[in-house]
Amino acid sequence: MKTVILLLMMICCMGGLGQKQTQKKRRNGEEIHFQTKVKDACTMNMSGNGEMKLRIECKNQGKSYWCEYTGKPSICRPFNNNPKVYWNQIALELRKLPNACQSTLVLKPSMCQKAPTDAHMKQVASSMKPNQNPSQQADTANQGNQSRNPQLL
Repeated sequence: MKTVILLLMMICCMGGLGQKQTQKKRRNGEEIHFQTKVKDACTMNMSGNGEMKLRIECKNQGKSYWCEYTGKPSICRPFNNNPKVYWNQIALELRKLPNACQSTLVLKPSMCQKAPTDAHMKQVASSMKPNQNPSQQADTANQGNQSRNPQLL
């Protein structure tokens, strides 16, 4: 009886023995944190199965912005092999930009550059106006004031 119990305990302790190790994949709802070129603190959150949704939220000095992308990256074979690398490549590209939601209407990680267009993540919503960040909005407002008051130049 003791040997049976001892044998069962050994089997339980070695439960992973002989099993194929699988690569860690990002789960839905998992977050990736990164900083943009101008130190905006951003969070990427992925959700969905076939049609994936990517939400990016960024904050810096009390100001915040967000954007959402959708696509079917599962069409791209390398994504299916290693989705973690896919999402990390997107985060690395966004880190190079001053604003993670501006001038990035389509996200195409290098591992899926040649995939069909449905596989790419396309921007579907944003809190920002196209091609205009907060500093540009201030410049535009100042230019309007200067044109009305030419003597202030």
